Amino acid sequence: MRVVMHRLASLAACVVAVVAGCAGAQTPGPQAPRVARDYFPLQRNAAWSFTSVDMDRGGIPGLVTMRVVRDDGAGGYYMQQGPGAPALYEFAEGGLTRNGELVLSNPIARGTTWRGHGGDTYTIRHVGLTRTVTAGTFHDVIEVVRVAPDATLTNGTEFRETFFYAPNVGPIEGIVPVLVGPRDARRFRLTLRGYTLNGDL
Repeated sequence: MRVVMHRLASLAACVVAVVAGCAGAQTPGPQAPRVARDYFPLQRNAAWSFTSVDMDRGGIPGLVTMRVVRDDGAGGYYMQQGPGAPALYEFAEGGLTRNGELVLSNPIARGTTWRGHGGDTYTIRHVGLTRTVTAGTFHDVIEVVRVAPDATLTNGTEFRETFFYAPNVGPIEGIVPVLVGPRDARRFRLTLRGYTLNGDL
């Protein structure tokens, strides 16, 4: 009886040790800080489609698409956005550039600010947002605002461009001033309606 009790006690001790070991293994470690690449996952055939609405005049919504048409094999991705030549997106240590202009900077943190080539100011205004668009509800979203201090719209307000990025998705929403004619600049809201990271829609 004494031997049996000893074995039961040893077995219980082993079970406690195993459970404690498993509990330790299941404890998540510190999460690595997110970087620009997390918020704009680029690879060949990735594509995004947006509903475009004229915020100033209304009218029938339009469609805006973005598609990675090729990569240069050295970290650069050519993105087709409407007519014209594709834009070149590249990841660098500082973040993500578009045709050489830093459009999303590390660290991904509220208050991170940087300047573009033309003197425009970019700021990560918010992090950890939840946004719902046609494509779904997204969490841990960041808001990036670009302001051109020397430019104004036709109504006298400053040039301000806002984009929301979701991790592992890319841009999900934007407010973009567009010059649609002489002395006619309007704001368009873009909302994500669908996306693919591998070409399968």
